[in-house]
Amino acid sequence: MNTLGLVVIKNVDVRRAEGAFLKRMVEVQTKPLDIPVEICVDDCGLLSWGNFRRCLNVGENKGTHRMIMQDDITLDRQTIEKAMHILKYAPDNAFISIYAPDNTDYQECYFSNHHVLKSPINFWLQCAIYPDCETEGFLNWVDEYVDPEQKGDDCRVGIWMQKNNRTIYSIVPGLVQHLGAWRSSLGFPGKVGKHKRWSKWYDASLDVFGIDWTAEFKNPYIAKMKSNLSRILIK
Repeated sequence: MNTLGLVVIKNVDVRRAEGAFLKRMVEVQTKPLDIPVEICVDDCGLLSWGNFRRCLNVGENKGTHRMIMQDDITLDRQTIEKAMHILKYAPDNAFISIYAPDNTDYQECYFSNHHVLKSPINFWLQCAIYPDCETEGFLNWVDEYVDPEQKGDDCRVGIWMQKNNRTIYSIVPGLVQHLGAWRSSLGFPGKVGKHKRWSKWYDASLDVFGIDWTAEFKNPYIAKMKSNLSRILIK
């Protein structure tokens, strides 16, 4: 069975204080559950991908999955417990995002009353859950095939998903909000096209425990977004 055994905060040096505050907030939830929390501060120029890679390997995971969250999100008082509950019903070794970005697929998923969106590329990694058993294979594949000049994490996960017939399941509405939409560490604008980089589909009051997640994972909303990432990412 899938179990959450570690939380890791991906922290940029200029937001060191925010990362430390978020860690304290998360530990309020994780200590009663005996789940350790690590923080990876990029104070040595690793940049986004380098620090994400470190987050995938740091610490001692007491379960099958780890949660990696960025330092500019907010969460409610039950976010960790809610995520653990959902994870129990997900397919074995599933990748799960608990952030729901503002784009058309997520809008259609929300209004069609689905709670799970499935896609190899339409996800943002503000806060996601990763199976540790996939880490070594993922990193080895990326090292062999993906252009090392690429800066981001999402694109690497997405191209690996596409090329290896994998998907991420995203929870809708999301369980976290992106507070740092207008101060990206990679220089992204707060609005891309007509979509803002925060979540319109975030609901801290979602009754996660009253939802039939077995049914939701069996009948997810299939995202329509198409993109051939290999055109720009493969060496």
